[in-house]
Amino acid sequence: MKELAELYGLYYSESRARRAAISILSPLGLDTQGFIANQKMMIPSLVSKISTELINFEIEPISTIFAGVDPLGPTYTLWKART
Repeated sequence: MKELAELYGLYYSESRARRAAISILSPLGLDTQGFIANQKMMIPSLVSKISTELINFEIEPISTIFAGVDPLGPTYTLWKART
């Protein structure tokens, strides 16, 4: 169950990063790889501003509960993922 909750968190983070790139980089004609590749040619203050916006990008928070039987023993396990 722990691995499932961790995998869920990973996918949520990846989704957040994609949404941030679409919202912040796409209007500038960039994607994540383009931003990384071209930032040495950009004005440093612009790179800093865009980076800050990407880091602070927020999406609707969600909570998920995973419940199941732990394969390591006859115990029931609950995992909660909160974003």
